[in-house]
Amino acid sequence: MEEFARNREVPICHKMKCDYELSRHDISSIPLERRLSDRLLKLVKGQQRPFCSKCHFYIDINDNENFDEHFESCGDLIPCEYCQLPYPFQQLEIHATQCRMDKTSHNEKLTNFILSRTKYPFTKEQIRFFIQQNKNRRMPLDPSSIIESLAIYGKIISCSILSLIEFI
Repeated sequence: MEEFARNREVPICHKMKCDYELSRHDISSIPLERRLSDRLLKLVKGQQRPFCSKCHFYIDINDNENFDEHFESCGDLIPCEYCQLPYPFQQLEIHATQCRMDKTSHNEKLTNFILSRTKYPFTKEQIRFFIQQNKNRRMPLDPSSIIESLAIYGKIISCSILSLIEFI
């Protein structure tokens, strides 16, 4: 890892054997000194997010939360009575209080919910477009189905949707 940081190269598993590019999740899972970890995180190019086996969503690792913290606080998901989106029991009361007063449309709430829970990062416009296409085809609009579909198609959908949006 020190060699990758020193040479400013994308960190990979093993150059001679598998050549797998490490993700942000992989780097944050390796017990490294904070300084080295921060340097390596800047070199990571892969954007795939780690999957949580508890909530069945992908986790957006950022400065405020790491995967282990998310996994510890994650629990059974319960739909909010106002937006019908699933939240962990510990967060539901706070969310429901805010959601009740929030005048944002259901589609916008769904878009924002999905935005940070996809396998690969998408833009709001891409997610809105995908939801609209699902509506037009009468496909399921629940967050889990949408996130699963986006994970299956991954970068292909991201590029296609972006091309369509630019064309429109």
